[in-house]
Amino acid sequence: MSSSGLKESPLALPPKAAPAANEKDVLTNFFLAATAASLASVITNPLEVVKTRMQLQNELVDSSGRAVTRVYKNPFQSLALIARTEGIRGLQSGLNMTIMYQFMIAGTRFGLYEPAKRALGVEKGQPGYLIKNYLAGMASGAVSSFTGNPFYLVRARLQASNSGAVTRGRHVYTSAFQGFKAVYQSDGLSGFFRGIGGAIPRVSFGSATQLSSYEFFKDMLLARPYLGYQFQDKTVYLHLGASVLAGFFCVTAMNPFDVISVRLYNQPLDPQTGKGLLYTGPIDCARKTLMTEGIRGAFKGWTVQYIRLGPHTVFTFLFWEQLKLAYDRVMHPHE
Repeated sequence: MSSSGLKESPLALPPKAAPAANEKDVLTNFFLAATAASLASVITNPLEVVKTRMQLQNELVDSSGRAVTRVYKNPFQSLALIARTEGIRGLQSGLNMTIMYQFMIAGTRFGLYEPAKRALGVEKGQPGYLIKNYLAGMASGAVSSFTGNPFYLVRARLQASNSGAVTRGRHVYTSAFQGFKAVYQSDGLSGFFRGIGGAIPRVSFGSATQLSSYEFFKDMLLARPYLGYQFQDKTVYLHLGASVLAGFFCVTAMNPFDVISVRLYNQPLDPQTGKGLLYTGPIDCARKTLMTEGIRGAFKGWTVQYIRLGPHTVFTFLFWEQLKLAYDRVMHPHE
């Protein structure tokens, strides 16, 4: 009997629990993550320029040949060379596109990650927890590849524009606006999704590895002390440690796909058919790269990719976590 003297109905549903303060809707997660990734991009864009040029250098040239000219020998030499010959504009080539690309792709990935986890019934500690997290990251990454592809395509071509004769099939753009205009005039709306076949696996695997491994390493670091130090939840040290580890695995998973994507975006096109002259698609690009350049061709730019994506992952997660905490303090000041 209840205190009112009435028997509670056996069919009565329990009251719906109020959402926790840290549970945010898709749009909130989108804008917090998009802002974090955009801020990180300003810091890491010069390394994105170097990565793009190193991946396009001596494209489809037999790596065993002794006469191969390597203008960009390593990340640090490449940074110095671009700074000396092109200045800050060369180092920050395509920055506006980088920010727009990261705003769209990171916002979509992070914004859809939690809904995808809920749809898959992810419960921490339950069987299949890590696999479901990975699948959720792949799903959000696949969607984000479509929202980010137009910006990635124009950015890749902008950053390759001043890279000289060591790259092939360059599309020379003087500005982002001119790049969008040129793509639309030559290929229409479909031109903005050129290379999407290479972008989907690249972003899907990269997103899945980055998001799921970051969550995994956070839990791992909180589980027990390491070298006598116990990490605490919601601290910069925890976010720093987890993001450094996540960045390593993310780069390794996505680098081969990144090489393929960059080459598909930058290959010369048949003026009559609009089709690529070097590759028919991502599988053909992967096959030709492996046949002529070996496995090293698939991992071209790995070092600079990690030097870029490692800090980018760290800064993105650090900014994201701090923005979430700030949002909670403003929106839920008494919790």
